[in-house]
Amino acid sequence: MRQLTLALVTAASLGAPAAALAAGKITTLAANPAVIEAGGTTTLAIGHSGPKCGYKIHTGTGEVLGPFAVQGASANATVVYPAQGAFTIQVVGKKKGNHPKCDVVATPVGITVTAAGGRSTSNTLGSKAKQGLGKARPGFTDPALATKGLKPKAPAIDELRPRIESLLFVQGPLGFATPGVLAPSGKLIVRGARFGAKKGTLFLKGQGSAFPQYPSGKIPLSILSWEQDRVEGRIPMGMTKPLDRVPVEVHLRSATDALSNGFDREFQVPVETRVLGASDAGVLECASYATSNFCGDDETHDATLHGYHKNGFGVAGGGPGTDRFSITLHDGWVFSRVTKVEKSISGDDGDYVKDLHPPLPIGKDHWVGGIETNASSDDSVLYRVWIEVKRAKGAH
Repeated sequence: MRQLTLALVTAASLGAPAAALAAGKITTLAANPAVIEAGGTTTLAIGHSGPKCGYKIHTGTGEVLGPFAVQGASANATVVYPAQGAFTIQVVGKKKGNHPKCDVVATPVGITVTAAGGRSTSNTLGSKAKQGLGKARPGFTDPALATKGLKPKAPAIDELRPRIESLLFVQGPLGFATPGVLAPSGKLIVRGARFGAKKGTLFLKGQGSAFPQYPSGKIPLSILSWEQDRVEGRIPMGMTKPLDRVPVEVHLRSATDALSNGFDREFQVPVETRVLGASDAGVLECASYATSNFCGDDETHDATLHGYHKNGFGVAGGGPGTDRFSITLHDGWVFSRVTKVEKSISGDDGDYVKDLHPPLPIGKDHWVGGIETNASSDDSVLYRVWIEVKRAKGAH
């Protein structure tokens, strides 16, 4: 890392009065076009004079572009407006790297966004500037618009994009799947701003593959109450998946078709589990290479899968061999995990018990596979496997 050493130079040390360094200025601001349809783009032309300096752009929607550095006559930035409304665009000085913030003397400009196919008019304040540098990328930061000597034109509040600021998930009849994770039939209380006086829609958005009952990934909530800054909604009942936590976003759309920001959460249906018994697994084949061979019910331990192979003294092993099983689940049950495996091997001359092959297909309802074993002369092998399954709680 380079070390920067600062030296304080005073007027006295120079023997002459100190001269203030000139700051770069943002002199003009213009938006072209000044009237666009929702989803459209306007180009901002930013006039500049003096040394290189930093600035940021407040779009009037709570979004901020920048900070960026500008040098030369002018710079460009493009802004997309997804929702209709009246907005005020303003440039504010902002330090960028080693460049000081710009002095801003440019007048804010107004822009009107109409519905698709709609008409409106708006006056653009300030003068046009030459176009120069490339596009600026939008980002999210402090929505405050105040800057010295400038008071932005107040936009029409009801037409601004709705803003979700906080969520409260109230436990539903089935309880939480996991504390703090959204679940079916739960009530969601959304707080924020600019939701509008008329009822709109509230919904969750996730991956469609995680929600077989909502393949688009959009889960609509029933509206319980609607206020300008507070909405209550109910998540649908009867959902059978996802059994594991998945990311979702909470969105609100106003009656004027303005879409809110997405609020990140996780979602999971409440689950119930059980461990399968031997009667849940069918024996397709029990290896017969040993003197004594047994597969299936294990009365003392009630394992899901059980096998035992023993060879007598002086008897050639004849192995290895594979015990094959089949499990088919019903009523919404799917494989969750192997909870426990026990293996007992009496000898050390090539005796073994291998793992399930193929492995248990987690999240699926059917498995056919086997366990390979080998027991040599006067040795035995034994195994027990316990398998857990799960399904949506209360859905069956």
